[in-house]
Amino acid sequence: MFAPQDDRYLFLDMNSFFARCEQQVNPALRNKPVVVAPYTGTTGCCIAVSYEAKTLGVKTGMGVGEARALIPNLTVVESRPELYRHVHHQLVAIINDFTPYVSVRSVDEMTFPLASYEQGGDRPFALAHMIKSALKQKLGEWLTASVGIGPNVFMAKQAAEARKPDGCVCIRCADIPAWLRRWQLTDLKGINTCMERQLIRLGITQPIQLYTTNQEILRKKLGVAGEYWWLRLHGYPIDSAQSPTKTIGHSCVLSPDARRWDVATQVLHKLVQRVGERLRAGGFTSSALHLYIRFLHSPSFRLHMRTRPFSDSRALWRYTSHMWERAPRIHTPFMIAITACDLHGEQMHQLPLFANDRKETNLYHALDSVNARFGQWTLKPASLIGTERHAPSRIPFGNRQL
Repeated sequence: MFAPQDDRYLFLDMNSFFARCEQQVNPALRNKPVVVAPYTGTTGCCIAVSYEAKTLGVKTGMGVGEARALIPNLTVVESRPELYRHVHHQLVAIINDFTPYVSVRSVDEMTFPLASYEQGGDRPFALAHMIKSALKQKLGEWLTASVGIGPNVFMAKQAAEARKPDGCVCIRCADIPAWLRRWQLTDLKGINTCMERQLIRLGITQPIQLYTTNQEILRKKLGVAGEYWWLRLHGYPIDSAQSPTKTIGHSCVLSPDARRWDVATQVLHKLVQRVGERLRAGGFTSSALHLYIRFLHSPSFRLHMRTRPFSDSRALWRYTSHMWERAPRIHTPFMIAITACDLHGEQMHQLPLFANDRKETNLYHALDSVNARFGQWTLKPASLIGTERHAPSRIPFGNRQL
């Protein structure tokens, strides 16, 4: 493992990305409170919030109805994934002009290691300034980014979060204790309220205590996760590698007119097609499925099922349909999710003895190639005709659907 070293990584985080995309292309929205939602009804959810709305109390994840109660003149914009994808690809192209080693973490976040001549003194700040200038020139003045520089990806991301919007912060190894004294446990990316409670029970109430506690003691208290946190907070670059994909899933909160079982079935079929595409794109087969249905004013329904290894969408739909039929029809569906689990690389799956057995998989690979070239849903099952307005394409948080 590499020893801690200052200025090893730069992390770029676009500010209120979806909302700012809308404000960039529509000047009438600038300097006004704006939220982006999958649909604009009161039961919708704010997936992006402009800084003008944030200052008035609206938060990401808040219901549209609650946000409108706070800000009567709030503008709610229905999300436009194609616009955000277009800007994302422009953003990646700009960063590729500065480094060949960019690692895209999400639709609005990316990181890359700094070369030796970019480290030390004011050099990281000069690089950040050049990147910000390129963004302003090529994307527009409303699409700003916060930049963080740190000894590892974790600290660089914490630095980017420290000053928003349009900030630039460098955290060096000697500065880490001072920064940790400013933060609460949940200010550290990766510590949620559940883990916070666990740490408090162990007598750790502040981030600085994670830093000062002996490494071996943390390992005894928290297992390998405790050791990882000690290394992470001391600047060791343990988060550079991407974690292996363990599950692939899609979910959808049903719009009010889709909260019927016939329409929900069509939406589920659409989600299944997306999961199948991502399985094949990643070179995976799945051997388990998990179905989740949240009802309106009723307990949720979950069902897990082991399957034979598959990657074709027809087998995925057959297994999913079997679970779907077992769901109670007396309740109103509000949200549905399907997740493929127990993933393995296709090379780990035993090949069939006869070539005819691979027809399904080959057919879906061909469909994927056509849709990748000419646009999603250029070719689709006949059962999805007429479902265009239900479960439209979204860009989720935490990973990319591009």
